[in-house]
Amino acid sequence: MLGMIGLPRRISSARTELGLTQGELAALAGASLATLQNLEAGRANPSLSTLERILTVLGMELELCQGEADWDILAALGVPMQKSGGPTVQPSPELLHIHLRHALAEVGGLQSDSGESRKQEALWATLVALKHHFPTYYARHFGRSPLAKSFDSREVSGRVVGLARIAADNLARYL
Repeated sequence: MLGMIGLPRRISSARTELGLTQGELAALAGASLATLQNLEAGRANPSLSTLERILTVLGMELELCQGEADWDILAALGVPMQKSGGPTVQPSPELLHIHLRHALAEVGGLQSDSGESRKQEALWATLVALKHHFPTYYARHFGRSPLAKSFDSREVSGRVVGLARIAADNLARYL
């Protein structure tokens, strides 16, 4: 996974620019040489603390931020909304979980005094479909989520029920 974001290449480049060997960097960071070699080869799965120690020696910082929802991927996964020709994905329960979590964080649930956006409505319908047609999946992935529960506090409109039927049909293909 780290190789996909280019971090090992950046570590190798920064290490070379500072004139450090792998052994020297590993010793300064309190990591094993094997860990550093595997990290640079894109084969490592280091803890955050190990990664932070290595980056600190290199004068770099680790920044974690909330991933953005990709609404085209969500549409491809069965969320009832128009797809704008985005990426083609192989639907899976894991991918749905990840992208629905990002969408929940982005939309922030339904506030009683706000108007319902199209994204909120599609997300709400998908959660309704999951809760009623795939209750085990819903309970495992969203049952404790305060954001998901914020959708429970409102009466479901006929439009959301219709969209939930579409979502349930789409989700049934792979859940």
